[in-house]
Amino acid sequence: MKITLLKDFEAKTTEGPRLLPAGRELDLAEEKARALIAAGIAEPADLPRPYLDRAGELVIPLNCPARFKWWAGGQSALDTLRELFEERAAIMEFDGGLPRDEAERRAAEITGYHPQPRKTKDTDP
Repeated sequence: MKITLLKDFEAKTTEGPRLLPAGRELDLAEEKARALIAAGIAEPADLPRPYLDRAGELVIPLNCPARFKWWAGGQSALDTLRELFEERAAIMEFDGGLPRDEAERRAAEITGYHPQPRKTKDTDP
């Protein structure tokens, strides 16, 4: 069963402990995968994710991972938009070669999420 780690996880291997980073996709035996899902360490990798439709509206599929379901105690819709913003900004910066500020500006246009300005030495009180 394919899962995605939600947080860093220290796996016990025959060669000793190994740290696996959050976001890593693994293909495990179903019993082990279900144990990590039940513990809140992972989620099934094949579930649909929230997305923005053609009109720019946030769509959260009913069969998406539980952490996106704000109506059932999951994270807020604003947090989900922040994740979509960060994902798009990272893609434009690292894969597209845009400077970070430009990538974030464009991601904000796409998602409608506008993060708080980062503090710099010049703006710190």
